[in-house]
Amino acid sequence: MRKPCIISKNLNTAAITILWLFLALLPYPPPVNGLLSVQIGRTKRNPLTKEPCLRRRHFSHAYLFNGGKDICVLDDNETTIKSRNSFYKGKIAKEVMEDLQNGVQLPYDFEYFESLGSPKKRSIRLKHLEKDEISKAVSLCLKEYGSYPSTDTLLMNEDEKISTTLKNIMNDLDNFMFSFVVLLGLDQRVERRKKSEFDRTIPPDHNVICIHEVDEEDKETMIGMAEISLQPADPARTSPPFVIPTGIKNAFVSFGLWTEPVPYISNVLVTNDYRGKGFSKVLMACCEGLAKAWGYDEAYLHVDADRRSGTPAQGLYHSLGYIPVIDEKYNEKFAWMGIDTVNKGLYIVDGVALLFLKKKLK
Repeated sequence: MRKPCIISKNLNTAAITILWLFLALLPYPPPVNGLLSVQIGRTKRNPLTKEPCLRRRHFSHAYLFNGGKDICVLDDNETTIKSRNSFYKGKIAKEVMEDLQNGVQLPYDFEYFESLGSPKKRSIRLKHLEKDEISKAVSLCLKEYGSYPSTDTLLMNEDEKISTTLKNIMNDLDNFMFSFVVLLGLDQRVERRKKSEFDRTIPPDHNVICIHEVDEEDKETMIGMAEISLQPADPARTSPPFVIPTGIKNAFVSFGLWTEPVPYISNVLVTNDYRGKGFSKVLMACCEGLAKAWGYDEAYLHVDADRRSGTPAQGLYHSLGYIPVIDEKYNEKFAWMGIDTVNKGLYIVDGVALLFLKKKLK
């Protein structure tokens, strides 16, 4: 059997690393919190619901992973239901949340109750994203955020039909680029986690958590995901779409270009049918537990600053104890907007208004 060419392997590794840096550092406006940082998408209508999918020419947290008008990803209108201190949100046992916040080993199964006192329940499983599930995660993201073709062609004239056909072709291209970037980014994250599990010299610094509903035959249906990684605590930048090797991160830190990496939570996603049930808080608790297991006592994140599209996500994070990270010198430029805006931790990241928040982990 022929032995693999070491030189070719090294060249391939170098080429991939250069590609990572090139794509990660390209000035795509604006960067998305984690997986996607490309300029794709136009406003189309979902052919099933006829509702606007509201994909903008420039993506932000509000319109990709952290929710927005009519496509809010994070749980909307989440309010804690207190009942004899036995349930969290009235549906998930408090012991489950405590286990997750303490860094319980994954996979982790628990029961979700439809309502207080109801015998009807669902089996839920939290686990690391694996190689054989990446395609499911990509499909989940594409279903939520892909460009939808126009189907209202019956009343169109020939010119309009041609125009619609061309737009549909562009939608296909959008979806291909979207899927490619998400696929590559997730694959790198899974590979990075596996390396850190088998090689103690590689610190754990990337993890993608998936939440599944499990039926009686133990068949899993992915209903959400979230990511935690080690990134510089820099309010002016979000995590790059691709994994940057630890050696390069350390070099940036040693040259004073970056601060020491800290746990950074991003890409919190819950599918349509499972929103408002507390699963985003479950994902957040799991990510925070991982941060503690890595030896950190703080976690950071960005969230959309828009009062309309960002309100659900902001409410979620504030309810979990996240507070603004305020840079007095930087925030002086927003003094004209009022003291309340200044104290929210507002930052402009590549033209997008974001809030930078942190939480002290107990």
